[in-house]
Amino acid sequence: MACFHPRSPIFVLLTLLLIVQAWKVSTHAVEDDVKYVEIDVGENSYGGVKDQIDCDKECNRRCSKASLHDRSLKYCGICCEKCNCVRPGTSGNEDVCPCYANLKNSKGGHKCP
Repeated sequence: MACFHPRSPIFVLLTLLLIVQAWKVSTHAVEDDVKYVEIDVGENSYGGVKDQIDCDKECNRRCSKASLHDRSLKYCGICCEKCNCVRPGTSGNEDVCPCYANLKNSKGGHKCP
């Protein structure tokens, strides 16, 4: 059995391959659990405009457990209209909807619930 030094090129390559493989597995696990996905607004392959998601319905789902329900619905609606996407679940899942996750408030925090 070979013993690899942490700075050897083979050790670095194997480490990178393991990291990439772990990332692929975690990405697929998230994708399998996602019920709501981002819809890119714009022209589809037939030249028509893609459908808008139902922001009221999606925001009601997303904000269903929020302690400040009205405030959560307000900001979720703003973000949904801008991004045409609402993250799945009632918290987290920032990687599923990058536009929604990257909108910031005036203090630099997340704008969208």
